[in-house]
Amino acid sequence: MKVVAIIGRPNVGKSLLFNRICCKELSLVHDIPGVTRDRIISFIHRDGQKAMVIDTGGLDFNPKTNLEKSLFEQIETSLTEATHILFVVDGRTGLTPLDQEIGKFLKKRQKPVFVVVNKIDDPKLENNTLDFVALGFDTIFPVSAAHNRGIEELLRSIFATNSIETEQKDLKLPASPPTRIAVIGQPNAGKSTLINGLIGEKRLVVDEHPGTTHDAVDVDFSIAGVPFTLIDTAGLKKKK
Repeated sequence: MKVVAIIGRPNVGKSLLFNRICCKELSLVHDIPGVTRDRIISFIHRDGQKAMVIDTGGLDFNPKTNLEKSLFEQIETSLTEATHILFVVDGRTGLTPLDQEIGKFLKKRQKPVFVVVNKIDDPKLENNTLDFVALGFDTIFPVSAAHNRGIEELLRSIFATNSIETEQKDLKLPASPPTRIAVIGQPNAGKSTLINGLIGEKRLVVDEHPGTTHDAVDVDFSIAGVPFTLIDTAGLKKKK
């Protein structure tokens, strides 16, 4: 099964692209950078093939706080699992030094990398993709996640590309629908920590400051072969 990780600096439209590819509004989208923190995962099917798509937070090579370090670890895990990488850049802003640094970082992975030049909302803007040839990757796709431009061509190329398939057995889709369990509570009550403890891995970002979890995150696991999905949620607050 193909595992597609969406990588890029903050605020280039990764979550909007993730939602468009998955045809669902699973990942929060906001103009403020840093909204996505946990790995958001969904599955897509095409022509008898299936793929797991992973949305990640904005990549920062100089994490200072524990939260920023946890975000970087989540991205590292996503890249380890990935068979394909969508490197998302901003076609309006153009090539930035951080984009170039991320490009060098991804080349070391020796996996298929698709440069996705987002925010090309009009055909007249497609010349903006020329800046990103300097990154040194063979495949560059001008897209607009907001207006569904270029998404079909991108998906066709992903599913047509061969790769070394992941060896992780737990990435397989369950044969029967899982029982879904929502974990609810006030901010900083330890919901994400509880889920990490139940599944035995650091799947969710945990920080001492309340409000770390923004998205509702599905976490799949099984007990004695029975599939479950734990849903981590943002902390509940009183209405004002």
